[in-house]
Amino acid sequence: MFAEQLSEINYYEILGVGTAAAEPQIRRNPGNPKATELFHHVTKALEILIGNDARKAFDEPIRSKELRWKQLENEGNKWRADLAQRERDEQILREMYEGLVHMIDDLVNEDDE
Repeated sequence: MFAEQLSEINYYEILGVGTAAAEPQIRRNPGNPKATELFHHVTKALEILIGNDARKAFDEPIRSKELRWKQLENEGNKWRADLAQRERDEQILREMYEGLVHMIDDLVNEDDE
């Protein structure tokens, strides 16, 4: 980190200990339970993400969810495309119908003349 960033962060405050805290007190960290929980999560994250087998086991359900979301997104895109095509087809049929109605009207009106 840059010096100006370091000066803005008070690690003692984050851990809830004073500047005179010894290592056992810092590790125990009774002053800030959130810091203890965060430390536990960071330690566990490093343990899992650095170990190949543990990382694979951790990644599997995440990748499975991501794959399912992609499948659902693809299905949704297909449904949207199908709907758009049906709407275009409906418009074409509507225009054809209107053309036929005009042709029939013209034929009927020719007979009246």
